[in-house]
Amino acid sequence: MVTPACVALPSAAVMLTFDADVATSGHHQVRGGGMKTVASVRIGSVARIAPIVSWLIGMAASGLLVLRLISDGTFDTADLIYAGLLPLVYAVVGLALGIAGAWLYNLVAGWVGGIEIELED
Repeated sequence: MVTPACVALPSAAVMLTFDADVATSGHHQVRGGGMKTVASVRIGSVARIAPIVSWLIGMAASGLLVLRLISDGTFDTADLIYAGLLPLVYAVVGLALGIAGAWLYNLVAGWVGGIEIELED
C-alpha cells in the first residue's frame, strides 16, 4: 500500500511516498523500506554473542597483562593462573551484562520505542 504524505519544510514542501518495498524522496529512492526500528532484542541471541566477544576482549587483556609482567620481571605462577582465568571471568561477566542489557533495552524500547536504523539491500 502506498501512502502519500506532504511534509512542510521552511523553504519548500517535499512529497514522500512510503511503500513496504520502496520509499522515494525527490530524486532518491531507497530500497528495502528505508528506516526500520529495532523493537526488541532476543535475549538468547545476545547470550550467544556477548560471552564470545567478552572472552576475546579478556584474551587481549590477558595477553597485555602477561607482556607487562614479563617486561617488569615479576611474572610468577600466581600471575599465570590469573592470566588464564581472566578471559573466563570476562566471558561470565559479559554474559551477565549482555542478558541484563538486552532485558533493559526491551523494557525501555517498549516504553519509548526502539532504535531506528537504515537498512540497504
